[in-house]
Amino acid sequence: MEDFKKSNLEKDEALKVERKLGVLKSQILGSKGNEKYIDVLVSKFQKEGKYDHLEIENGKIKNFEELHKPIFEGFPEMYGEFKIEGAQPGGGNDKNFNLGETESMKKFKVLNSKENLSPIELQEMNELAIKIKQEKESKAKT
Repeated sequence: MEDFKKSNLEKDEALKVERKLGVLKSQILGSKGNEKYIDVLVSKFQKEGKYDHLEIENGKIKNFEELHKPIFEGFPEMYGEFKIEGAQPGGGNDKNFNLGETESMKKFKVLNSKENLSPIELQEMNELAIKIKQEKESKAKT
């Protein structure tokens, strides 16, 4: 009997985590994040054991902004717009493109919800974004 109760408690906990994860995903997608961003956030939550701290209120996660902000700052190219020079569709120079528009850029592997990048590819993309930003800043100084 004890094992049966324990097994049901584990199932209840798993369902709670699954529900919180569903709310988290819908909130991120509603904030124009993409699925790779969700995977990064979820893996961070799993590593740090933060599922217990996800409080849901009126179908939304409380303190959502504070929870995802550090990851957003660490991976800005996964969220919103970012600049890439020299590989824009139409040969434009120094223009902002959203993640959907960057799909036609053959020179760079761009993060979007259709691609399933490995952690190594994700890191390479992050390093590329940082390098491009640094090059642009150094050009602006000269």
